[in-house]
Amino acid sequence: IRKSMASMLILSACFAVLVLLMLLALSPERYSLEVGDIAPKTITATKDVIDEATTEYKRQEARQAVQPVYQEDETALDRVLEGLETYFNDYETIRAYGEKLRRGTIASASGEPFTYSGSFPRADLDYAKTLVSAVDLSDWQLTILMKLSQSELSSTYTTTVNAVKKAMDAGIRQSAIETAISNIQRQIIQYISSDLCWNIAVPAVRACLEPNMVVNEEATAANQEAAAAEVEPVYYKNGQNIVIAGERVTNAEIEVLDTLGLLEGNKFDKMLFLGACMVGVLSLMALYFYMLRFAPEVLRQPRIMLMLSVIFSATALITYFSSKLNPYFVPIAVVPLLMTA
Repeated sequence: IRKSMASMLILSACFAVLVLLMLLALSPERYSLEVGDIAPKTITATKDVIDEATTEYKRQEARQAVQPVYQEDETALDRVLEGLETYFNDYETIRAYGEKLRRGTIASASGEPFTYSGSFPRADLDYAKTLVSAVDLSDWQLTILMKLSQSELSSTYTTTVNAVKKAMDAGIRQSAIETAISNIQRQIIQYISSDLCWNIAVPAVRACLEPNMVVNEEATAANQEAAAAEVEPVYYKNGQNIVIAGERVTNAEIEVLDTLGLLEGNKFDKMLFLGACMVGVLSLMALYFYMLRFAPEVLRQPRIMLMLSVIFSATALITYFSSKLNPYFVPIAVVPLLMTA
């Protein structure tokens, strides 16, 4: 029994050496490369691997190709109309002040006698600005308002509101505000003078208009992820060139090399180690039970087992180094020849 145990220990040590050599042979060569380096040699994939960088780029392209999902903001029209009403109420305050000046029912803010002749004193324009806080108007806009009649301003307000309602009924997206304002301008100028359109109506529209078709972020994001999920992963097939000798190494290529464990500093490949150990243990058990069944006398002779182990280990060692020089140098027939000698 002791001799059999000794033989088993010798055989186990032999297979441990063989597993170590197997790991050395199967472990891929590792390279010291960074993004932008010139590849010293062509590096190929050691197995099928997903090109994560390229795959993610294609997924991002798919996301960007998805059209936004819009939903109607039913309260937007009320807010816009409320804003326009406030704006035109301020307009009316300035217009009424100008009308009183023109009629002479109030004194000029300049303190001097004033008779209207088509323009207003500087002091009155400055005073008109102080009558409202929400509206910032130029002297020309103030002058236009102060010359207007109540019916003209009322007509301008009605025309502006109708044009805004029509535009919002058609739907205004977040990205199309300027287009909507241009369309409203074309509607308004058909019914009022260009001075009123450009200086009174359009500034109010620009200040108050907002989109009523807003992006549904949740639904859009769901559609984007669905589109990204349909993108097939991009693979480097086993044996396919990853890096070409003499070319600069890109970030995407570095990521693939890192995934394959081909860069210096990569962690030890646990799956490779476990696989080699499993092959070694199964081979050891197969050989042991074979010898136990067909050559039990050999198991009881540690010296013979030691000799066999030395033959196996030495042949594996010679095979490992000779394969790096030339595969034809591998001594395939050495073990059977030495065992039958």
